[in-house]
Amino acid sequence: MNKNEQPTKENKTFNKVNFIEKYDFSYIKPKKQLWDLNKELVEKAYKNICIMWNKDYKSRGFLKHLISSFFPINNFNRMIKKGDKEIRCAILGIKLTGVVEISETIAKLSTERLFISAKYLDKEDKTYSKEDSEKINQLLKECPIECKNGSVANFSENSTKFLSQEAIHAFQIFIEHLLLNGDKEMSFTINKRRISSSQENISSDKKLTEKEVNKVSKAITYGLPKTKLGDNLDKTSFDALNKLKQQLEDKENGTK
Repeated sequence: MNKNEQPTKENKTFNKVNFIEKYDFSYIKPKKQLWDLNKELVEKAYKNICIMWNKDYKSRGFLKHLISSFFPINNFNRMIKKGDKEIRCAILGIKLTGVVEISETIAKLSTERLFISAKYLDKEDKTYSKEDSEKINQLLKECPIECKNGSVANFSENSTKFLSQEAIHAFQIFIEHLLLNGDKEMSFTINKRRISSSQENISSDKKLTEKEVNKVSKAITYGLPKTKLGDNLDKTSFDALNKLKQQLEDKENGTK
């Protein structure tokens, strides 16, 4: 299939993509603060995404769902409170938690250390006793790994899945790579998300249908298709584009 030709049921093929196998992540500095990126996890997430994209239609479809749900970058939020349910990153599989849980864990550890340290204020030797050292080590052991690592869950209203900050960062690199290399499938995914978002505040009588959103997204990505006769432009796509054009004009004029 020609890369600029619109995909159909007849000519649709599963095209694998050549990725940068050894992407340079050296710009990510070693993690020092709780909220810093974990370089190793970003690398792992990027590798997992690349493998899934080239695996099969089902895996690629799942990634496109995540991309459409979490991007653009302002389309998700950090989870404030997780509660009792266990949640994991859809790409890395690691446990995630909420900001409240992490803050409470840090506060508990800090308070316990403060009380123990206070016992040594009047002593020349500030070295903790064996008993106090064991108490602190026990508290650290009991601390959930997701809290120690600052693994906050990010969620989108458009998905039931969750992503870590490392997975989101890896997705940004992945999407940028495909777009800069002219990948039409990714361009279509992003264009469709953009067009769908533009319909949120449009009155129902002027809003594009799901079919029209697809038509417009394909036209923007691949160009207007031709009919079977080969001469005339596809009227459905042309009408959908005109409808979008009218929306933009109404927006400029202050109407919806």
